[in-house]
Amino acid sequence: MTISKIKFENRLFLVKEIVNEKKSINYISKKYDVPKGTLQDWVRRYEQLGEDALRPYKTRIQYSAKIKQLAVEEVLYGGIGIRSVL
Repeated sequence: MTISKIKFENRLFLVKEIVNEKKSINYISKKYDVPKGTLQDWVRRYEQLGEDALRPYKTRIQYSAKIKQLAVEEVLYGGIGIRSVL
């Protein structure tokens, strides 16, 4: 299954299984046939930005050019990792 075809509600369900129900990413990955890396990204985004971060790209918050520029500068000059900014 293509990852982009997983509905928001299903993404949220899977992430809550991991975060709230304390099920392992490996278990959820195998059970629902979703790559572990994808689940890790979803969990990270959920923990940093909340439910809205799991919505498909077109319906998520759109950031201004200024915010994007500040994020790039934080990575380049602020010494933080790119995954911390996403």
